[in-house]
Amino acid sequence: MSIHQFRIEIRSQLQESLTERELQILAWAGQGLSMKGTAQVLGISSSTVRWHLKNTYLKLGATSREDALRIARADRLIASGLLCEKCACALEPALLTA
Repeated sequence: MSIHQFRIEIRSQLQESLTERELQILAWAGQGLSMKGTAQVLGISSSTVRWHLKNTYLKLGATSREDALRIARADRLIASGLLCEKCACALEPALLTA
């Protein structure tokens, strides 16, 4: 196995270990919500959102919020800006997985 294949395998395993809450927070971040906004939507504290984002960065091998979102979108872990066909509003991340 080459080093490149090894890195891909490790990244894949780490992505599979993302929790449901980490994916929710990533999805809301992908819709443009701040940490405070995400915390309000999910009914948790901003520091809890920050904790989950840090864990997500580690699991994705990301160095920033933008990097994590780029990786998550590229690997189809979160949607990339889907719009409602009826009214062109942004779909809520929770509805994208339903």
